[in-house]
Amino acid sequence: MKHVVSRDLHAYWDVLRQGRTAPERTDIDPAAIRHILAYTFVLEVTRSAKPVRAQDVVFRLSGTRLNALFGHDLKGCSFEQIWSNGAKSTADALLDGVLDARMAVVAAARGAPIDRRPVDIEVLLLPLRHHGHTHSRIFGSLVAHDSPGWMGLAAIQPLDLHCFRTLIDGADVAERTDPVLRTQSAWPKSVARAENLALPAVPQQIGRFRVYEGGEGRALG
Repeated sequence: MKHVVSRDLHAYWDVLRQGRTAPERTDIDPAAIRHILAYTFVLEVTRSAKPVRAQDVVFRLSGTRLNALFGHDLKGCSFEQIWSNGAKSTADALLDGVLDARMAVVAAARGAPIDRRPVDIEVLLLPLRHHGHTHSRIFGSLVAHDSPGWMGLAAIQPLDLHCFRTLIDGADVAERTDPVLRTQSAWPKSVARAENLALPAVPQQIGRFRVYEGGEGRALG
């Protein structure tokens, strides 16, 4: 995990599960992750048959930064809709890792509006129980590594998915030959908190205009 938002969310999830493969949906306290809440989402599996595909999974909740990035509220949209045609089968594989293997998965993606500079994006998917069922909900985050000038002004196109890796205790599975270091469990005292980041403000819609705060970037609150 390269982005501090992903690391903070994984650390919180890891504490909540208390050694289980996944915490319960009701364990999540939005106030505890308010500094990254705008980048998070909850997915709902709408089809009980296996294997689950991206078209069978919809956004039940989506943060304001995600909605601003895609230009609309993602609630009710399928997970498949945020991926380009070439990425849809890989998106299915992401879900297999989370729902069937019950492992955290981190993916590297890229996207941009038409004729704009692309931005690298990190996606984190975490298994989540709902009334004891593991094939029901997914907790996650989606965050860009950069803030290009078009962000907030133009909607990003469906994302290209470059690669993904499963995680064990916060460590890349491909690096299991090295000692696996558990994420600090003393939440919320993570080393690099996302709330310390200066990020662009979400614009306010006033009449026909989008109004941005001036001056320096502000930290998430």
